[in-house]
Amino acid sequence: MLSQTETLSSVTYIMRCNQVVEKLLVFDTVFNEYTQTCRNIVLGRCLVNENLHSLKKYFQKNLVNLRHFVELTESINPPSYFTETNQRLKEAFRGYAESVEKMLSIIETENDSLILEKLQEIRQIQKDYCHQINEALADVVKLG
Repeated sequence: MLSQTETLSSVTYIMRCNQVVEKLLVFDTVFNEYTQTCRNIVLGRCLVNENLHSLKKYFQKNLVNLRHFVELTESINPPSYFTETNQRLKEAFRGYAESVEKMLSIIETENDSLILEKLQEIRQIQKDYCHQINEALADVVKLG
């Protein structure tokens, strides 16, 4: 990844944003699947080896990867006319990562009857962050 002081060209920045979106889609799919798996576990519609404890381990592993991804996106230094848009992207990525941390804490601390409701609330928050990211990326395309 580039150092914080190296400013990207417009074309490189737009290409980097496209790469970021692709990775975010993967993360969002993964955490959506975890939510569905959690739902199945709580409702008793799961495989014998599926349980909240093992799901929590997968959450933790992918949360580490997500945090690293967010750090990499924050190290991108855009051209000056993308600075405001890039800041919006950073804030949305941070918010998305924080929502995943909340999901993990819910699995760790809540009883089964509350897990599903709270996870669905957080998934909606994540969708809102994804929408903010899409809006910022639309601005990147307009400015580019």
